[in-house]
Amino acid sequence: LAWFGRLHPLTDPAVRWRVLVTGALLAEFQAAYQVALAWISVSLATLVTIGSVPVLVAAVTAVRDRQWPTLPTLVPVAVSLAGLALLSGASAEGWGAAAGIGMSLLAGAGFATLTLVTARSVGHHGAVTAAGLLLGGLLLTPFALVAGMSVPFSGSVLGLVVFIGVVPTAVAYGVYALGARTAGASSAALAAMLEPLTATLLAVGLRGERLSLAGIAGAVLVAAALVWGAAAVNRPGRPRASRSRARTSPPVRAR
Repeated sequence: LAWFGRLHPLTDPAVRWRVLVTGALLAEFQAAYQVALAWISVSLATLVTIGSVPVLVAAVTAVRDRQWPTLPTLVPVAVSLAGLALLSGASAEGWGAAAGIGMSLLAGAGFATLTLVTARSVGHHGAVTAAGLLLGGLLLTPFALVAGMSVPFSGSVLGLVVFIGVVPTAVAYGVYALGARTAGASSAALAAMLEPLTATLLAVGLRGERLSLAGIAGAVLVAAALVWGAAAVNRPGRPRASRSRARTSPPVRAR
């Protein structure tokens, strides 16, 4: 991704600042989420982290634009949160749970901020994505070393590491960032709900896990919310996010 993105645009100050912010937010999001997993379950951490993103994005957007979120924004978010809660079936109690939920909210805040930042383009999408991911990984390295994390040097493990780094990380984030600039931050944050829904469907299809009635209802609600949100974005007469930004923030050309 770094090669195809051609990192020479990083000489531009606006692009360098975007890379620094992107790398720092990616590192904060991952670090806070991993710390949360030490206190609470994966399902609850995912519920709080991913579920808080569209709420925070909608709140910040409302304050920035000085107007209340519209029903086409609020209803899909509320429906998806209800569906995600049913889908996760998560529960926890005690001070450890409070700490885990707090770290999950911190992770969600980082990802929501990243979504809002990414929605405003500075150009050179490939270079910014590649360098931001690289910087985020470098910032996380000291924490990994302190925690004693290591990767066994075997072909299968290294192959899995490369796959995770390229497909569900670099490619997925690159596409997400591109979507945020095209559809807007609120729509991108809502689309992030696909992550737990996809994970659940993969677990059912590949691992033979069974969904409870509540889980099935939750999956249907999340899917319905995503369809509703997509329909609102594509509704005739609604200005495209990318067009409105294009008039105020033209892409920065490489020097």
